[in-house]
Amino acid sequence: MHVRLGDSVVALNGPWKFQIGDSPIDSATNIPVWAQPSFDDSKWETVDLTPASGSFDPISGTSGYVPGWTAKGHHGYWGYAWYRIRIQLETRQDAKLALAGPADVDDAFQIFDNGEMVGTFGDFSSKLPSIYFSQPMMFPLAPSKDNASKATQLLAYRVWMEPSTLTQSDDVGGIHTAPLLGEIAAVAAQHQMRWVEMLRAYAGSVIGGLVFALLGVVALSLMLFDRVRPFSSLSFRSRLFMPLKLSLSF
Repeated sequence: MHVRLGDSVVALNGPWKFQIGDSPIDSATNIPVWAQPSFDDSKWETVDLTPASGSFDPISGTSGYVPGWTAKGHHGYWGYAWYRIRIQLETRQDAKLALAGPADVDDAFQIFDNGEMVGTFGDFSSKLPSIYFSQPMMFPLAPSKDNASKATQLLAYRVWMEPSTLTQSDDVGGIHTAPLLGEIAAVAAQHQMRWVEMLRAYAGSVIGGLVFALLGVVALSLMLFDRVRPFSSLSFRSRLFMPLKLSLSF
């Protein structure tokens, strides 16, 4: 993928290389083999993260949704998977770059830039990672070591999905929105827009919950002010045990 950056942001739709499973660890560097630029991923699957027009997440309602790996030949699979992309990057030598996202992912991930970890979403300190609720994330990228305006970068995502996520829908698994690459100021602006979109998407659920809670309070208050049929624990118990009293007296 060839990217020319000014003060702009580019969606990394792909093509990405994809492989289920987890990478072996290089004993010399203690870095996952699949994160290293020298690894040959030519036999991996190819994945395109370009969203269909008008697509949205069926759960959160956010835009730009792409079906996950369970809808692309890996039905019922949960666990680790990897995404890799090589980018021929052309930019200013003094440019400060950042990566945003993916904002929608099942369920946690680690990011590697030319073999070096630059960020994580979730807790990978234990054998089974701890996941968080999906939210927009932003990661500054280190400048090129050779300070060149043209460079090739290898970005790799190590993704983990919980087994319980399989019950949510038929197209879960992995990355659902393409990451964004660009100048740090432009990426920060897009990052804020993602947050605003997510808050708007969930605002309806919060308002709906408050309305139903208010209706519940109103219903309870009407029962308290009903003078024709007063409702109390005493009257309820008397009506409940009345048949028993009658049967004993008979």
